[in-house]
Amino acid sequence: MGLVLSIACANVASLMLARGTGRGREIAIRRARRGSRAQIARSSAESLLLAGRRRRRGVLAAESALPALLALAPPGLPRLSEVRIDGTVLVVAALLTR
Repeated sequence: MGLVLSIACANVASLMLARGTGRGREIAIRRARRGSRAQIARSSAESLLLAGRRRRRGVLAAESALPALLALAPPGLPRLSEVRIDGTVLVVAALLTR
């Protein structure tokens, strides 16, 4: 299962890299056509909005899956009662979806 998750993460990373490369070309073309910084910033705002939506969906999915995962956990698992979604989790999610 870990191998499948690693492959999925690698696939998503390569897709994000390809999209970033395309975005770099787009920005270079806009600069070459004398686009203002405001125009370039507006075109980049779409990525920020999409990242925010993905972050919210991920956190909501984690919150909804947490009770089921805790129910499936073995009873002797140390610090199981401390598992929760708190500010640290939200900061990590924000940093990962930039």
